[in-house]
Amino acid sequence: MLTHQELIEKASIDELKWQTLTQAVNEIRPASRFLKDLLYSDVDPVSTEDIEIGTLEQGRETAPFVRKNGEALLVDEHETKFATVSPSNIRIKLPFSAPNLLYQRRPGTPIFSTGARMQGTAIQRRIATDLRIMDDKVTNSEELLCSQTLQGQISYQVSPNENFTITIPRPASHVTAASVFWDDANPDNPNIEFDAHTAKRIMADNPGLGVDTCLLGATAAQHFINVCKRQPGLLDKRRYDDGNVTLQTQFNDSGAIFLGRAFGIDFWEYSRQLVVGGVVTDLIRPKYAEWLHTSRAADRRMYYGAIPDITAMRQNGGQPLSAARFSKSWVQEDPSQIIYLLHSRPLPWPRRPNTWVSMQVIS
Repeated sequence: MLTHQELIEKASIDELKWQTLTQAVNEIRPASRFLKDLLYSDVDPVSTEDIEIGTLEQGRETAPFVRKNGEALLVDEHETKFATVSPSNIRIKLPFSAPNLLYQRRPGTPIFSTGARMQGTAIQRRIATDLRIMDDKVTNSEELLCSQTLQGQISYQVSPNENFTITIPRPASHVTAASVFWDDANPDNPNIEFDAHTAKRIMADNPGLGVDTCLLGATAAQHFINVCKRQPGLLDKRRYDDGNVTLQTQFNDSGAIFLGRAFGIDFWEYSRQLVVGGVVTDLIRPKYAEWLHTSRAADRRMYYGAIPDITAMRQNGGQPLSAARFSKSWVQEDPSQIIYLLHSRPLPWPRRPNTWVSMQVIS
């Protein structure tokens, strides 16, 4: 028989107390896809592993003049360049053991089972949630690759001693610095309008497209706001979407916030960070402003390489599978578990690598 003290101690166990069951708190952070949606909305799955990108180049040369009735002069052909790139390779899997699925209670579910149907529903919800998280991880990796294209180099690590780097052939003129850094000791010195005009001039010369969007890193956005405060009326904070006027004052789910429109350019802060190999990484460099042309004329593509998987080929009639995602699952008998796999081979590629200007605006 338990003593009085033992009964008191036993009653202090949480499982023996009355509790209120609430819905589970969802702290799963949404995937980042602002850059992918803004810049790489054109998706192009291919049936090969390697992608050859051909470029035709010709400067603004004038035709030579000749004497009247004179012989025509020879001119040079346009220059043709080829680059072969290979998409990245993302292949992840997640096992679910039978005991874990059957017996582990999930947040927001009853403590005592009301029957097999209730358990089955909880199991299905858990699998659906974890599969969504797997897909979000791939989406975040795609966003990382998109951000790296703005820096002129796609770089990732597949093992401690194996690194892959793809250099985007950007013109040197498209990487520059502000006339006066925006964090200058005197906030009246920075001239954002002149810096915007500089980016427009560079883009007008090569490739002949205008600047319609500017993405700011965290530090750049902070000083952009400080400078604009000293120039009332500079920013129009209204957005015009399909004829409707909206006022965006909060960060959206992708981590971006519309700061305003000035000089014919939409300014956004995109200070979202991702954890890459345990390291917190900014998607837009904090000290930079990225001046972009975002229409289809910029010709940015999100390529997806063919999936090298026998099951994928069999499901596709023996042909290579061209798709953004491929998933499959299989059962392992002993120990009993089900394994889910997700495979993707993304490659965001700016086919015209001169359609944005990277400008360091913070010292």
